[in-house]
Amino acid sequence: MVPGVRAVWRNPRSCWDSPPGFVFGARRRITRSTPVGSLEWLGSVNGTRETEVLPRLEAGLNSTLIDRWLYLDASASVRQVEVDPFLGRSSPGAGNNVRRLEYLQFRPYIRRELTPRIDFEAALEETRTNVQNDDAASARVSTGRIALRGRPRPLGFGLEVQSQDTRYADVPDGEWKLDTARASVQALLFDDFVLSLIAGRERTSSRLAERNDDIRGVGLRWVPGPRTDMEAQVERRFFGNGFRARASHRTPSWSFSASAQREPASTSSLVGSVSGDTLGDFLNAILTTRFPDPAQRAALVDSLLASRGLPNELARALDLLAGYAQLNTGGSATIAYLSPRTTASLTVYAQSLRQLTAADALPVVSALRTDDARQGGAEINVSYLLGRDSRLSARARWLQVRGLGVRDGERTTDRDLRFFWTVNLSPRTEASFGPYWRSVTTNSTNIASFRENALQALLSHRF
Repeated sequence: MVPGVRAVWRNPRSCWDSPPGFVFGARRRITRSTPVGSLEWLGSVNGTRETEVLPRLEAGLNSTLIDRWLYLDASASVRQVEVDPFLGRSSPGAGNNVRRLEYLQFRPYIRRELTPRIDFEAALEETRTNVQNDDAASARVSTGRIALRGRPRPLGFGLEVQSQDTRYADVPDGEWKLDTARASVQALLFDDFVLSLIAGRERTSSRLAERNDDIRGVGLRWVPGPRTDMEAQVERRFFGNGFRARASHRTPSWSFSASAQREPASTSSLVGSVSGDTLGDFLNAILTTRFPDPAQRAALVDSLLASRGLPNELARALDLLAGYAQLNTGGSATIAYLSPRTTASLTVYAQSLRQLTAADALPVVSALRTDDARQGGAEINVSYLLGRDSRLSARARWLQVRGLGVRDGERTTDRDLRFFWTVNLSPRTEASFGPYWRSVTTNSTNIASFRENALQALLSHRF
């Protein structure tokens, strides 16, 4: 990451979008931190909207306290999320559809190789999420986990015990606890293909009821080569069938990754912080063969993102925040392409959030409201170098949100398209200009559809 400052002039609403900001980072051998921050000023010349200063901060810390023994991970973020997803993505053109989200996670853990085949891990994780003017969605999640794993040569095993306690700031009836114990047997069937059989027990407790259920499942892991990795796990659990899967592949010119899941979720597990794939991760994968040194490759990725004006954050589902346990079903896929002149990425995603119920349809916790919804979207970014001092870039986004539960039948579709011509004024300063179109259509009550056409000008300087 490199520091930067930018400002955008928008017409006809005369709003400033994504102005002063800075990005900075530091890397060390033992401790790595990745802070990113900005202050965004939003206002209008004609006073058509309230002037606001919106902070954004994301920071991650990965530290080795005792080599090969004790570690510490921490992450924090302050950012803006949507108040009502049926207004579309937060934007000056959509009105003041933003509220502040504060997230903090602290995770000390022990990881030790007991023998060449057996690993031990114990972790404590504390996560707090605070949502502006919404105590019902603010939550604290405490998790403890102990695991012992024996690598399959050709047989292996896994033992895991985990306890998770979720408490909401203003919803006592929404508190719930999930305790799980799993054992697995793994077999290396052939080169780089591992099959696992899983059995366990779980206890779910809340103010409504307490229940005990069996866990049965199967997992697989296949690494056919250094460029391809696939893994999946399917289990029968208290809420029905749950799963988690991921696949990735890379070549010297493009990289691909896809993931899917069906699992319980809380506010904290949904919003996360600096975790998740970024465009930089995909570019890093593409350059792995040509630049095997990680430090050299990381510096090159940072340079590519800056010189080609690429957003590092990939498209993702809106943060739908609720004060009760939910079932998260969905997935995403991203493909990125890199050539001497062109960089492109395409991301598609889908997500469904419903109140968490057991397999017999009984709710796990009571809910004062039902903020369930289904959404899907896609985003494509393209940057093309015209020469040493100029480039063309384009971005297209599509998002659709459909209500479930009490908002069943409500639907909002958000589309936008923008182009930029960018010229380097100096090695660290550039100017951009281009058109922008946006359309938001909705049938939601008390929300109006709108269209926006604008010309944008941007001046950016990296310190």
